[in-house]
Amino acid sequence: AELGARLGAQLKEELSGHPMVGDIRGAGLFWGVELVHDKATRMPFAPDKKVTNRVLSAALKRGLFFYPSSGMAGKAGGDAMMLTPPFVVGDSEIEFMVRTAREALDDVRPNL
Repeated sequence: AELGARLGAQLKEELSGHPMVGDIRGAGLFWGVELVHDKATRMPFAPDKKVTNRVLSAALKRGLFFYPSSGMAGKAGGDAMMLTPPFVVGDSEIEFMVRTAREALDDVRPNL
């Protein structure tokens, strides 16, 4: 519970202001980061942009894997990053995950 709260707090602190992040929600060590085209309306990216896969590719190059999720908004698309570290995760790994997720989003955003 402690580590999950720490992960959630760091995700919200680092990513909630990012232009591609519509929402961050989770419990324990299971957290989702919703990716949106328009932050104000939370309009999803078009499915053909394959945003989740592009962010995953950028994250993998830095050593971070997350579970890609898409299609939550039906035919309109919908993209999300599902971050689910093991129970033995430590503070340094949490910091790495959050920092790397931010870097991956920053890499992908200019090319959308």
